[in-house]
Amino acid sequence: MTELTTIATERRARFRAAGQLGWGLGDQALSSLTNFTLSLLVAREVGIDQLGIFSLVFATYLLALGVSRSLNSDALAVRYSAAGEPAWREGAKAASGGALGLGLAGGAACVLAGLVADGLLGDALVVLGLGLPGLLLQDAWRFAFVARGRSAQAFVNDLVWALVLAAALAVLLTTGRTSVIAFELAWSGAAGVAALAGIAQARLLPWPLNPLAWWRRHRDLNARYLGEFLTIGAVSQLNNYGVSAVAGLAVVGALRAGEILIGPVYVLFMGGNMIAVAEGARVASRSTAGLARLSLLVSAGMSAAAALWGAVLVLLPDSLGTRVLGPTWYTAAQVVVPFALLTVGLTASAGPQTGLRALAAAKRGLRARLVAAPLLLAGAIGGAAVGGALGAAWGMAASYWAAAAVWWWQFRLALREHRP
Repeated sequence: MTELTTIATERRARFRAAGQLGWGLGDQALSSLTNFTLSLLVAREVGIDQLGIFSLVFATYLLALGVSRSLNSDALAVRYSAAGEPAWREGAKAASGGALGLGLAGGAACVLAGLVADGLLGDALVVLGLGLPGLLLQDAWRFAFVARGRSAQAFVNDLVWALVLAAALAVLLTTGRTSVIAFELAWSGAAGVAALAGIAQARLLPWPLNPLAWWRRHRDLNARYLGEFLTIGAVSQLNNYGVSAVAGLAVVGALRAGEILIGPVYVLFMGGNMIAVAEGARVASRSTAGLARLSLLVSAGMSAAAALWGAVLVLLPDSLGTRVLGPTWYTAAQVVVPFALLTVGLTASAGPQTGLRALAAAKRGLRARLVAAPLLLAGAIGGAAVGGALGAAWGMAASYWAAAAVWWWQFRLALREHRP
């Protein structure tokens, strides 16, 4: 009888995890589609100079977002996904307060920088500073809902953002007021509305005046998560500059075109990881063997989806490819095969990354990231020096597979060291 009860419990857990994954992927897809649509409209409606300003503003937002997740949301997902309702409410209030506090501080810095800067860039930075608290708080609510197993609420919150933004964009396009400042106001204002909706959904009021207490409590995690985020950003920038130095800007452009083609896999990777970490933390609280199985399933499932998408890209006729990317398709087509293999290597590391977060093994995660970083740099830059865009793509594919082996190695060591 006990064995039947255990089997039934495991089946319910798997069904719940599948449902959470579905909502999580939908949420990530909606969020990515919102940002993509906004970027597309800005690129179409404003001049190249204003597009450059928007790119700088969005890059600044992504930097603040990564820091906020590292210091606030990631610790909530790892340590409170298996907690009871009272503990989750305490953690969600502290983490969202930390995100809001960071948004206020970062927003003030952006406003000051905007007042110092000249012209339209300064105005854009001021607008970002005013909207940054809402942008970071909205993202914190997404993680809080997922940590509690309420991925549907995260989807609803992003849907609020998307609907408000769509209405604002419709007004701008109808009235012809299509400047970078107007688009930025619509984007950040819609995020602020969604952040307020998150307060109503969670029935919690974030307290931004004492985030240091939250950061100190979880400093064993957030300092290393911040190190991982900064390492990822550094590798990305060094890759671009290194490839450009040894092979030219055209090769960087070709690699960027290939990355656009595999964008759906990145959406799967990010959305799947966000859900899997929360579910993994709940599984790890019961059994490390169960976490190991979950990690294998995460990697296997994502890798299968990545392989399927890669096969679609390889078999895609030029007539359809040019409809999607225009003339850029012919450049991207040169690197389709290695990029298809790259995505399988990338998703193969999803399982151990999930497992290390679920175990709160932040030291192992940072170590894996630091070991993998030079592999990724050597693959891209070395490949570009030898064989241009195609050489860089093959080098990147090989390095992602090597990095996946590093992640599995560190996860295996973490399982041995783990003490419930």
